[in-house]
Amino acid sequence: MAVNSYTAELSAAWDIQIDASGGIKMTKGTPGICQNVACEGKNFKGGQYYFADSGIAWLADVHGQKFQRPIVASRLREAAEKVQGVRAVEQVQIDDFDPATRTVTGEVLIETTEGENGRAVIL
Repeated sequence: MAVNSYTAELSAAWDIQIDASGGIKMTKGTPGICQNVACEGKNFKGGQYYFADSGIAWLADVHGQKFQRPIVASRLREAAEKVQGVRAVEQVQIDDFDPATRTVTGEVLIETTEGENGRAVIL
């Protein structure tokens, strides 16, 4: 992913936020990297116009298939490893899968290139 760790800070509802001066609120460093890891895990491969190779092939690997926790964890790990600023993916944990909505929740624990640890929540 060509996006760096200086990125728009998203709210808990994944909306862009506005700062006190009326501009887009930004984040950087480990919080920005973790947010980019979470975004990478939420994106459908081919769903981003400028980053068509980003994301996970959710349609091919998950939707329409029997849910396989190891495959989803592997895809999340692969996606996180592509994010700029990630030195290592320490752990991928799938907390829940809702078959009615096909929603996966979990977290990805990373080490950044600055040697800091971070946690990206996948909702």
